[in-house]
Amino acid sequence: MRVLPTVGPVTAPVQDASPSEAFLKVFNPVVRYLLRSRLAPMLRGFALISFRGRRTGRPYDVVVTWHELDGQVYIVTPARWRANFAGGAPLRMRHSGVEVPGQGVLQADPEVVADVVGRLLAQGEPARAFALKIAPGHRLTAADVTAVNRAIVTFHPAP
Repeated sequence: MRVLPTVGPVTAPVQDASPSEAFLKVFNPVVRYLLRSRLAPMLRGFALISFRGRRTGRPYDVVVTWHELDGQVYIVTPARWRANFAGGAPLRMRHSGVEVPGQGVLQADPEVVADVVGRLLAQGEPARAFALKIAPGHRLTAADVTAVNRAIVTFHPAP
């Protein structure tokens, strides 16, 4: 009988690195408070979006990471609340102490998401800004985006 050598676990080149629920229960209220304070300009990587649920009308105030590419603001998220922006929906975004009304539009096409996140990574955004762990040298693909359940909400300020 021949015994094959054991190999360590095979890990995907892209893994979800979202913080724990326990961490977010403490972190989000603190950051939400700070984003509404005079200290907001110090939290450049974060924004607070306010919107109403599409079906319930329930108000939401969600802390998100904020990314800009070619003048367009992107929110990359695995969260279920993103479905509220399918087809577009109004929201208010508070970033660097300034609140701006506008519209959020969901983009869930994995090819588009992989392209945008790939370009954000290329301009120097760290993978952790998207709650991802990416193997060195790996280029993000549509299959990776699907595996880690990421989509984009684009923010379009009101004229």
